[in-house]
Amino acid sequence: MGQVDEASPVTSGSDDAEARPEIGQRITTIALVGALGLAVTKGVDLTTTVIGLRLSPVVSERNPLAAAMIAQYGVVPGLVVGSVLTVAAMIVLIEGGFRIGSPSVQELGGSAATTGRGLCYAVGCSCNLVIASYNAAVVVRVAFS
Repeated sequence: MGQVDEASPVTSGSDDAEARPEIGQRITTIALVGALGLAVTKGVDLTTTVIGLRLSPVVSERNPLAAAMIAQYGVVPGLVVGSVLTVAAMIVLIEGGFRIGSPSVQELGGSAATTGRGLCYAVGCSCNLVIASYNAAVVVRVAFS
C-alpha cells in the first residue's frame, strides 16, 4: 500500500470519462489557434515576398513551386494560392498525423496531444517567420543599396 498525496486526489474511472470532452476541446482549441498562427505567419511571408518582388527586378522567388504559381497566376494571386495550399497541407499533415498516430485521445493522453500539436504548429509558424525575416532582410538590403 502506498500513501495518497493530498495534492493529487485519487480519481475514479467516471472522472476520466468526464475529462474526455475537455481534452477534445483543448485539442480543438490548439488546432484552431495553430491554424490561425500558420495563416498569419504565412501572410507575413507572403507580404514580405510581394514587397520584395515589386521593389526591384533583381529580386526573384527562389522557391520553385511559388515561382511556378507566380508564372501561372501572377505575383499576388499566385502567392495567395500557394500560401493557402501550403497552410492547408500543413494543417492536414499535423492533424492527420495525430489522428493516425493516436486514434483515441485517451491513448495519447490529453496533455501529450495538446503539447505535440502545439509544437508542430509552432515549428510551422517559426519556419514561416524565418522565411519572412529573410525576405525582410533582402528588402532592406535592396532598398538601401
